[in-house]
Amino acid sequence: MSEVETLPPEDFLGPRRYRITCRCLRCKKPYSYVATTLSSPDRPCPRKKCREAATQEEIERRARNLAAMLAEQKAPGHIGDNVRVKAVDKTAEIVMQDYGMTDLKDNVREGDIVAPKLPPAQQKLADGYFGGQAVGERWGMNNRQTRQMLARATAGAFRNMAINPGVVVPGKRGEKPLWSVRSERIRDEPR
Repeated sequence: MSEVETLPPEDFLGPRRYRITCRCLRCKKPYSYVATTLSSPDRPCPRKKCREAATQEEIERRARNLAAMLAEQKAPGHIGDNVRVKAVDKTAEIVMQDYGMTDLKDNVREGDIVAPKLPPAQQKLADGYFGGQAVGERWGMNNRQTRQMLARATAGAFRNMAINPGVVVPGKRGEKPLWSVRSERIRDEPR
């Protein structure tokens, strides 16, 4: 069982904070902690006895797993032993052979881009957009200046040049950034 209390952010435009109060299942005593998300699992009890008991339970669980593996004479599972993994690998192999596609993404994760690769000529233009002659001509700089600016940017010289939103938008979080200074009502002129 846990109770949640909403706290104000620590700084302007900071994330909301939550004080989460839990009750330990071992010692039955309440404890609390502050978090910025509610989706993470509850933290373990901070008391020393509970931590030691959890560590001992983990050691016993590992010992049981090792004894079961030794009794079965079977090592833990390997990547690729799963039937689904084998099916995906076989499908990729067939697609590569039949359609000549050798650049399939095999480690696609959530958030990866799905845009197709550019043709070589366009990729070369995209790679050279921020370097070389084009930047120097655009900003009126010679090659030496362009190389120096590229080296500074790569080294992170411009990373702290962003403006703090608190400077531009005054007030506290949740307040409207614009205020009404004055309003006038214009009367209709008689016809």
